[in-house]
Amino acid sequence: MKHVHPCKRHSFKPILSVMAGIILLGSHVGSTAALATGLVDNSFTMSSSLTYTVIDTIPETFVNTSYYNASRVLGIAGNFHIVAFDTVTLEAHTNGNILANTVLAGSNFGTNNVANEASYIQHYTQVNSTSGSSTTHVLALGSEETVALEDNGNALSVNGVKLSKPLNVFQDDDTSTLPFVDMGTVRSQVQSNSARIGNYREANVIASFADENNRTITLTEPDELGVYNTTASAMDGYSGRPIKLTGFSPTQSGSIIINIDCSGVTSFTMPDLKMFFLDGSEARTDEKSSFTEGRVLLNFINCIGANIEMKITKASMLALGANVTLSQNFNGTIIAENITVAAESHRDDYVGKITSVSDPTDPTDPSDPSDPGVVTNVIPKTGDASMPTVWLSLMMASAGGFSLSLLGKRKKKSHR
Repeated sequence: MKHVHPCKRHSFKPILSVMAGIILLGSHVGSTAALATGLVDNSFTMSSSLTYTVIDTIPETFVNTSYYNASRVLGIAGNFHIVAFDTVTLEAHTNGNILANTVLAGSNFGTNNVANEASYIQHYTQVNSTSGSSTTHVLALGSEETVALEDNGNALSVNGVKLSKPLNVFQDDDTSTLPFVDMGTVRSQVQSNSARIGNYREANVIASFADENNRTITLTEPDELGVYNTTASAMDGYSGRPIKLTGFSPTQSGSIIINIDCSGVTSFTMPDLKMFFLDGSEARTDEKSSFTEGRVLLNFINCIGANIEMKITKASMLALGANVTLSQNFNGTIIAENITVAAESHRDDYVGKITSVSDPTDPTDPSDPSDPGVVTNVIPKTGDASMPTVWLSLMMASAGGFSLSLLGKRKKKSHR
């Protein structure tokens, strides 16, 4: 990204004004939405504490910046707290960054005590003055938004609202041709992951729901991936009592994927989902500045148009096409069509596994050519009853345990 000292900006103003007039009078190429907005300087000189950058080359886009962590198994979306392909509505403090088409920010957002973070909003309908938790963070915007200088050049505003944080604004030159984050690519990555893990069969977990006061899904191998398959109607039936997600080790990488089939259900409420380590301590739903506990992934299948209410949750979720409301504290990444944050939420990136023992892309097991995955112990769906005794006996008799197959505006470049 190129930086131009603010004192050089006004020397271009007369020429640019004439050129802009000629272009406006003599050309009708493209729509207003397709044209870059640029910075409205209001005849101010920008303070050296501010940065405004127009994104008009591929090296400036998100995946080529330091804000992108390529190790996140959920892809681009895994670098954000809230990901909405349509609209995010913030009604409570959101301790995390946002990737969305449209945002109505009735509350502030941004991850506290994280040094390097960016949010990207293509249409910022209701702007919050605190659109990042640090002055050093970045707010990236679509090309249709209006960014201007205020307070004699000492502040930036977005759509008429002065920002207190962050002090750095990126803006697409043309969102339709080169967005800071390509939402189509994000959707494709999420769809691919959701479809893939949605085909996994159960393994490495024991589910026990018979005692409504002690419902558990336990990871039996703390360094492996566990998979549990259920339905939205079953989860809704459990919503009155929490489900404990247990068997995790803070020093191992074991993870649980819960596939939830929403077929035939239009609205439902999830139970509290609380995560516990082997020593009985709870991984709490609170602010995180480093991401090590995100080891549960909820994959909502066939949920287009479904309304999902999340209660206390320590998990990330894929819910393409769904409308999600966070009614109680949430830790993780939320990916959906529309998201309403009605209770405090916290960024807590998913850092677990997504490659499964039952991945259909695994090499064929030579001992069983019809079975593409090698699974020594597969756990059946248990519904709301305890695991059948025969399966418990088989598990205790197994010597090898579970195995895991690898599964008037003018555009300026950056000003400082």
